Amino acid sequence: MSATLPHPPSTVATFAQLLSSTRRGARLAHLLATTQLRAWDISPDVTERAEQIVAELAANAALHGRVQGRDFRLALTLDATTGLLRIAVTDAKGGQLPVVPIDSTTEGETGRGLLLIGALADRWGTEPHPPGGKTVWAEVSHRPSWRGMSRPTGLARVARSLPLVPFYALRSQQANARGRVGAPLGRGIRRRRGGAVAEDTTAGVDNRGLFDDFGAFRTPTTDDFTSVLTHGLVAPDANVLLNLYRYTEQARGDLLRALGAVEDRLWVPHQVLVEFWRNRESTLSDARSSGAQAAEDMAGHADQAERTLRTWANRVALPEEETDRLRSQLNEVFDDVQEAIVKVGEGEWQNITHDTSTDPVIAELEPALDGRVGAPLSPQDHAKAIAEGMRRVEKRLPPGYMDKTKDGVGAAADYLVWEQVLREAGRRQCDVLFVTADVKEDWWRKEQGFNRGPRPELTEELRTRGGGRLFMLTPKRFLEVASPILEFGLREGSVEDIERVERIGTDDGAYGGWTTDALQELFDRLTYENYEDRVAVIKYAAEMNGVADAKSVYDICHYPEDRSLRGFTKPVTRITGLLRNLGKIPESAVQVLKAEYDTDPGGRASGFSVHPLLVPLVNALGDEDES
Repeated sequence: MSATLPHPPSTVATFAQLLSSTRRGARLAHLLATTQLRAWDISPDVTERAEQIVAELAANAALHGRVQGRDFRLALTLDATTGLLRIAVTDAKGGQLPVVPIDSTTEGETGRGLLLIGALADRWGTEPHPPGGKTVWAEVSHRPSWRGMSRPTGLARVARSLPLVPFYALRSQQANARGRVGAPLGRGIRRRRGGAVAEDTTAGVDNRGLFDDFGAFRTPTTDDFTSVLTHGLVAPDANVLLNLYRYTEQARGDLLRALGAVEDRLWVPHQVLVEFWRNRESTLSDARSSGAQAAEDMAGHADQAERTLRTWANRVALPEEETDRLRSQLNEVFDDVQEAIVKVGEGEWQNITHDTSTDPVIAELEPALDGRVGAPLSPQDHAKAIAEGMRRVEKRLPPGYMDKTKDGVGAAADYLVWEQVLREAGRRQCDVLFVTADVKEDWWRKEQGFNRGPRPELTEELRTRGGGRLFMLTPKRFLEVASPILEFGLREGSVEDIERVERIGTDDGAYGGWTTDALQELFDRLTYENYEDRVAVIKYAAEMNGVADAKSVYDICHYPEDRSLRGFTKPVTRITGLLRNLGKIPESAVQVLKAEYDTDPGGRASGFSVHPLLVPLVNALGDEDES
């Protein structure tokens, strides 16, 4: 409901509205505030600032202050006598107060909205709202207190208040500023003219188009790829070289011929070879043992299938001779599969050895990369790059933050590769095609779970460092795109084999399709919806080798003995489905929490289990929380 309170002329006017604590409610708050502010006939400058403050406060209330079944309240109060506009947003989560980040550069993932509010408002703060809520308020004066100069308006004022703010960091905030397309703050415009990069120093001029500063969203054309393959810089990632050990001989040869066809445009960052030599032997061993491991896993599946058959046969009282016949058929199938796995593995890897003098991959790779590998960074520059890489990991800035769990400074490896690409592209002043089998979100812009191109931040960083446009392709797409442009023959089956390897890499089989970030988001969403007990049970089960018995669940959740556990896993299943829809986990991701039954699945649950593939990931996440 809403209300406009009566007031004497030229004194105080108040507008209040209860809104749903959802994103739709936040958008409605912005719309209602705009309507009311214009009805009060406040100056455009103050209106624009107030609109932005309302948008930020309402978004925070919907995202961080939401309690299921509770609304948030927007109140605008205008004191015409003092010239003060007060904006107040009240939500039901009084224990979660907004915190301004200590690092005020606004390069972090959180806290930028508060810095923006601090820049737009004359003052702001928080106060409790009994019984358990809080109010975040901001005040804006609609009477200028300066003379002889024009006051900066809107986001231009933010730019002066927050030095060194990257343009992309404020892009989401600018989207709400009346939809105007303006120049990036405090930075010149770089445009492509005839394949060259030209600097336009007219920052702030509003004569910009749809893709100016948003080049990462432009879909590459055949002409674009032709240009970068014939005049740009083509840089393969370490995983592209390491995957040569996973491809068939034919696919490996075709990819190496494709790289050779690029000729002098091929350039390998020094850090790529550091990663290649560091991981070569383990990759070779993993690939060699994959057949034996698959055969061993298949034997385990055979045992499990036989146990399942025996349990079912006992339940339905199947005659012993019929059970033996089915068991025999089952074993024959598994034996045939195991034999085929071993045969294929031995045939593919019999010529691959750890000896580099006899390794056919090295024999083909060495001439292909001769004279095309960049120099290492100087010790001073290397130390600076390591520090910057670790800072980005901590701040979740691309690239590399998805490697946070790597030991030591290994998490900075992706940034070292990226820094060397930036330097070489700046030296050549050209476009870049980065070929990588890495499909994580710290490199790619993901839409509905699909990789649509490089992260906008990376595209912008390359541009500001003197390079041109950034393109990214997986090895499979690189073969498909480069073959007709560079006119080299592509044998049938090569693309399919490379796609097979890429698919294995993206299955994330180690943790059943889950990542640390996805699992943490599941826990955060459960906690946000007051299902902390589910999180506690999942963590306890992981500590107990994957199983939490019913008694422990009752103790952890403080449930009375007569309470049923039916439906206990529903919140976990529902949010898991949401994460699938958002593209955070693949469709094949395993079920996190499952009810276990001693006898009939329709009876009382004997406990709950965490999928075995997830146990180490859950435990690692718990260890990280404790530290």
